Amino acid sequence: MLALLEALAERCEVDVLALAREERDREAVAALRERGFDVEAVFEEQPSPVAIARGVARGSSLYLAKYRSRRFGEALAARLRASRYDVVQCEYPYTGQYRLSTPRSGARWVLDAHNVEHSLSRQLGELSGQGRPIYRLYARRETAARRREEVNICRAMDAVVTVSENDRAALAAVVPGLRPAVVANGVDLDRFSPDRERESARPTGVFVGKLDYRPNVDALRWLTSAIVPQVRRRIPEFELIVVGSGDSRHVESWCREPGVRFVGPVEDVLPHLQEAWVAVAPLRAGSGTRLKILEALAAGCAVVTTPVGHEGLETVADKHLLVASDTDGFAESVARLCLEPELRLRVAHAGRELVEQRYGWGRAGDLLVTLYEGLIDRVEVSCLGG
Repeated sequence: MLALLEALAERCEVDVLALAREERDREAVAALRERGFDVEAVFEEQPSPVAIARGVARGSSLYLAKYRSRRFGEALAARLRASRYDVVQCEYPYTGQYRLSTPRSGARWVLDAHNVEHSLSRQLGELSGQGRPIYRLYARRETAARRREEVNICRAMDAVVTVSENDRAALAAVVPGLRPAVVANGVDLDRFSPDRERESARPTGVFVGKLDYRPNVDALRWLTSAIVPQVRRRIPEFELIVVGSGDSRHVESWCREPGVRFVGPVEDVLPHLQEAWVAVAPLRAGSGTRLKILEALAAGCAVVTTPVGHEGLETVADKHLLVASDTDGFAESVARLCLEPELRLRVAHAGRELVEQRYGWGRAGDLLVTLYEGLIDRVEVSCLGG
């Protein structure tokens, strides 16, 4: 979202309204203001379990109930009354829900969907519900609620943006008549660049991700319990580095396995990508496209992922990255890249070339502004961020 904000700021006037619920968000707000953005942040605590349960009991998904805020809705309505915005861009459906309760104004509303949330919920239910009948019931209910909400939110928008053709087709299939625009995720090609001199002297893999995001949690559990042990049977000196922020109480216990080192939150992931021989993304659930893969490719790091991991990207298996869907195949792919330096360099070089050609943020900014211009004549944008 920061990259999109900066790309848009070069092309139009951008204000930011954000819902903030963690103390560290104050630093993020200050950093945005230092970059010249007009930022209004609505600070409030996470809703209580009772409040969330009340919303769910009224038919809401857990996903939307967690991000429902009366104060945020009031702040949005006040901004629209006080200023003439041409476009209100909502990041994720959980900010898009405010379209349904906000009084009409002259602004055009755009949803930047990021994911197809009901599809993601269904995948997680199938993955985590094995042998857990109560969880399966919950997952079916949550998936149905998310689908209903996504349909209603998309219908209320003037335009919907997805990050891939796969997501465009998935949303169009459940919202008759919807024609989403595709604006692919990107990467900062100047900042994320290869540096072979930083490469570790020992074979290393790196896992990067938000550690309280359920697809990442599942991926890391599979990686540490099954994949890394197989790799180390072939390459005893192999080490996996785990980098990411979020609630890491459970994650840290998995990272006590031999050959796994937990780093946690960092100021910058780039040095870890440049040092690693292989970036691993064993995702078995997901939607949208994976920024972590684009950043690894831009940094010149060879990538191993799953079919889900590179879904929606223009990557070609065995050319830009290696792809495997089971434990044996994934471990074999990681080992190959470590043991075959020519293969590792060839894959890394092809991946970097692809992101240079297809995934710069400037292209995303141009596509969004073209979309805005199709909706209105003049553009002043209010971007909502959760």
